[in-house]
Amino acid sequence: NTTSNNRNYSRLFDFDQSPEKTFAYNPATVGSDAADVVFANSTETPRSLVTKSAGAQSKAQCLTLFPNNPTGTTAQRSQRILEQQSCLNQWNDATPSLIRNFMNTQTDQRYAFDARVDFKVNNDLTVFAKGTIANRKVHDQNRSRTPVTLFNQNVNGTFVDTATGYPRVRTVSPNAPAGYYLFDGLNNVGNNATIGNVLNVVPGSVKVDGNHNVTEMTLTNNAVNIDQIENTIDTKTKYAQTGAEYRGERLDIDAMAGLTMATSSRGDMRTARSYTYGDATLKLQPNGLWDVTVPTGYDETNPANFVQVRAPACIGGGTAPTCTGQAAVAASPTGPATPLYTVGQMPLTTPSFGVSYSPQLGESSERIAKLDLSYRTDGLIPFINRVKVGGMYRRNKIERWGGGGFTAVTASGTFGQPGYVPAVTVPTANVRGTLRACQPTAGSSGAGGLSCNYGYVPSTNPSAVRSGVDTLTPQELQDLFARTLEPSNAKYFGDLPNRGNLPDAW
Repeated sequence: NTTSNNRNYSRLFDFDQSPEKTFAYNPATVGSDAADVVFANSTETPRSLVTKSAGAQSKAQCLTLFPNNPTGTTAQRSQRILEQQSCLNQWNDATPSLIRNFMNTQTDQRYAFDARVDFKVNNDLTVFAKGTIANRKVHDQNRSRTPVTLFNQNVNGTFVDTATGYPRVRTVSPNAPAGYYLFDGLNNVGNNATIGNVLNVVPGSVKVDGNHNVTEMTLTNNAVNIDQIENTIDTKTKYAQTGAEYRGERLDIDAMAGLTMATSSRGDMRTARSYTYGDATLKLQPNGLWDVTVPTGYDETNPANFVQVRAPACIGGGTAPTCTGQAAVAASPTGPATPLYTVGQMPLTTPSFGVSYSPQLGESSERIAKLDLSYRTDGLIPFINRVKVGGMYRRNKIERWGGGGFTAVTASGTFGQPGYVPAVTVPTANVRGTLRACQPTAGSSGAGGLSCNYGYVPSTNPSAVRSGVDTLTPQELQDLFARTLEPSNAKYFGDLPNRGNLPDAW
């Protein structure tokens, strides 16, 4: 798909710099009761905002109609930036909001058994018993593949903002990795208007059609992401019923009692892996599919490609190895204090690969009993042929358990002060763990360095002690990926004509 859920194509950036708008607001569509209610922290209303924006003939005119407000409060500045962006967005070009492929399979097994036995005691009385068993097991596999990064926008370490003046101005950082370029745009950074976007898009590669739709572009610093969700749902239901039917000369009796018991369990497991491979060129095909041209040597089937160790990026200013790679963290009820580490004091690591598990259990039961009596009164009571009475008993019980987790007793006192008593916490059963590979460096192995700390380290958050970080050597992680790969049993859109360079499977 090329959109996210219910989103259409995105209009985030103005690539073609055309003086012509991509779209224009229609003031006639603004007609609710709130149309003329002034926005908080503003003098504009929804109607005036749309009317002024529709009338703007250039992006410069947007900034005249909605001038910068450098002396306003933070809330007023933030509101003005939203108004400016609303006007400027009319010139942005359409791009996919997401390019992602899906392969989903489901195995649904159902078993049912039903039996009934009737026994005629005499001509008037029959008793019966009935039993039903119905079981169902569903196994889902949802595999997705995201081949490109749309977009790496203003990634930490790729840009520098001016610290004074208004609006602030953003430029490409001299320490940014290759492949990041400056485009125009307006952002809210700390409630200050900031001009400029740093993206992983090669400027000269962008092609736009007459309707301001991007039809081709080259993205840099791309990563392919393989995501898999596996769900197993197991439901078991049992039903038993017994009863009797009596048909007398005048009296009829129908009686029954039943019991239904059901159990269900569900386990949702998810993991993902990704690797950075460089540049990719996207090109729109006549059938609406996007071809993705990747570099020579690209191979998402090779586990080794997903185990790429790198030095951490600099946080803020400075250059490696003396810049900050991990900021200091103060102690809190959910974790100990950690010191600041420079990039030179840290090991080489892969990105963290998520591993999650979400369990659910359910039990339900229903007890039911019914008694109906009918008495024929022919010849006994004038005008009344029959008298009927009946009663029913029903009791339902439903219990469900999810990941759960709660605070049984709240903390007492102030953390870090004498007399503090921590909370009593029941941890969640959900697992939100991570896998990573780590390779020591001279700095990380030296005094004051951050070690790899191989093995499993549980979370220090009392509510998430079942989660943690598994740190492996690069070879161990590569071997783990290799052992968990499964061949696909189908070809992705194998019968689709003109399928371009869609992958066979993943």
